[in-house]
Amino acid sequence: MTISRTLLALAATAAFFSASSTTTAAPYLWAGGTNTCAAVNGAAYCWGANIEGQVGNGTFSMATTPSQVQGLTTGVQAIVTSGAHTCAIVNGGAYCWGNNAYGQLGNNGSATSPVPVAVSGLSSGVTAIAVGDLHSCAVHNGAAKCWGSGGYGQLGTGASIFSSAVPTAVAGLGTGVLDVNAGRHHTCALLSSGAARCWGRGDSGEMGDGTNTYINLGPVQVSGATSDVQLVSTGAFFNCGISNGAAYCWGYGGQGRLGNGSGSNINTPSPVTGMGSGVSWLSAGNGMHACGLGNAGPVCWGANNAGQLGNASVPGGTNVPVAVQGLPGGVEDIAAGGLHSCASTDTAIYCWGNNSDGQLGTGNQVSSGTPVLVMNVPAPPVNNARLVNLSTRGQVMTGNDVMIAGFIIGGPTAKTVAVTVAGPSLVAAGIPNALSNPTLTLIRSSDGAVMGASDNWGDAPNAAAIQAAGFAPAHPAEPAVMMTLAPGAYTAIVQASGGVGTGVGLVGVYEVDHPEVPLTNISTRGQVLTGNDVMIAGFIVQGTGTQTVVVTVAGPSLIPAGIPNALANPTLYIVRATDGAVIASNDNWQTQTNPADAAAIQAAGFAPAHVLEPAVKLTLPPGAYTAVVQGTGGTGVGLVGVYRVP
Repeated sequence: MTISRTLLALAATAAFFSASSTTTAAPYLWAGGTNTCAAVNGAAYCWGANIEGQVGNGTFSMATTPSQVQGLTTGVQAIVTSGAHTCAIVNGGAYCWGNNAYGQLGNNGSATSPVPVAVSGLSSGVTAIAVGDLHSCAVHNGAAKCWGSGGYGQLGTGASIFSSAVPTAVAGLGTGVLDVNAGRHHTCALLSSGAARCWGRGDSGEMGDGTNTYINLGPVQVSGATSDVQLVSTGAFFNCGISNGAAYCWGYGGQGRLGNGSGSNINTPSPVTGMGSGVSWLSAGNGMHACGLGNAGPVCWGANNAGQLGNASVPGGTNVPVAVQGLPGGVEDIAAGGLHSCASTDTAIYCWGNNSDGQLGTGNQVSSGTPVLVMNVPAPPVNNARLVNLSTRGQVMTGNDVMIAGFIIGGPTAKTVAVTVAGPSLVAAGIPNALSNPTLTLIRSSDGAVMGASDNWGDAPNAAAIQAAGFAPAHPAEPAVMMTLAPGAYTAIVQASGGVGTGVGLVGVYEVDHPEVPLTNISTRGQVLTGNDVMIAGFIVQGTGTQTVVVTVAGPSLIPAGIPNALANPTLYIVRATDGAVIASNDNWQTQTNPADAAAIQAAGFAPAHVLEPAVKLTLPPGAYTAVVQGTGGTGVGLVGVYRVP
């Protein structure tokens, strides 16, 4: 049996569409007014001032070393802290703790809490979170919502509101919001269009729209920031942002915190000196300085009265960026607080500046003008190998010959998955006969209930969440569904919009959360033709060890299931995506290169129902793989399955 170079190239394309990032990021780091928090390997830690319980460890005592937030030992995706309260995203839900005088914890109460409490109505679908002095905000299913104090218009409701103890909708931002960031008394949002909008207090130019309007009850467009904005960070009466890799700041300019060589207020975005390209991160502080990461590495600017710039050569501060001295290479995150700053690499967290409240996390209250080690980041827990993604490319026909993908969620708890279909975007990958307008219907197998449906992914209520999670299709006419599903079996049906039209489609099932809850069986049924129109399935093994899988193809055994045009004699090839090597092949499952594999496949419960159907059993290291299915002298409907062997 042979496989052509063209098919190997197409197999690589399928692996590309099924791939997702598997790298371990540096700790998610946030510096507040007098405290600091970090998400490390999915657990939340805070330290520093704790008079309002903002450390979250169940006490009101100062924490001079990192203290684990009570109950948040896994699943923490983001954490933010300000003057007296803290919030986090945990497995897609929002939690807050600390001061609650204005309802800023969002739990429909006013009692201070030294431990996390759930934010009302935000138990899932949260993709960004932010805290100001007395208010909080989040992105929930693509919509911006805020709660807490609203005296300066920082809740953005469009109406004057003193406070709200539950999340309220931001006017005009019900969809398409990617990120939200809260300053002391104002808020800004980043939209999926690349535009930036701000609301709340603006008398120092915080809105960035060329005005100094004191109270702004609803979002206003930041001048010139209508597209290509990658980040907006809000601080004490000023903001900074990244557009096309360049840094800009606006608002209150005292102490040189805008970084543009001046100390004056500016009510439109102003370029930061020396940061015109290559900027990857900015942090506008809760005090009088800001920090960023760019071509020159970690830099800070503004006031330096407590050593918060990390550079002794400018004791009085500076209105242009200066390098932070004493940090190791590999800094991936930096955060500006009130009078201190922090940074992290993959393996450690460092802080510098004022330490009167223990915010440097060094076990004492001794301030430092140079970075000091806070904690070494422990290695992430062992991540057992598992199947995380499956994508299958094949012909989508009409009637009974539509494409059908099936998958099973194992384990005792629910799991969020994303199911997507590529059609028109395949043309750029060299597939001219792509399905021009695919649709997707997700069905629960136990009762046939429709769990979700999509035609154009951008019309989904949670489109922003799909995009933020990295699963947005490449073309607006392609569908996607992202939802949390209970354990069980599900099928995804792919067909042309209106049931009219045929072509090549690629359906993918992707793991979003809960890696401990496995995708155990994933399979796809569709037309297997010839040439470039064979069926190609891509799957990913992720983790730190190997995973044993059985890959099978059903053809003639589909006839008793009412599929008369089944593929009579399928063959199977397994291709390693990294180098295009064919690592296994099979025609008839009972005939194996290693004769013991046939018995092992049968013992595992995955033996095909017909002697002419192929199967392979493989123990694979983490990586991307593709299964190429074609007929021996014929075409027809086939079903390819990738099954996890415990």
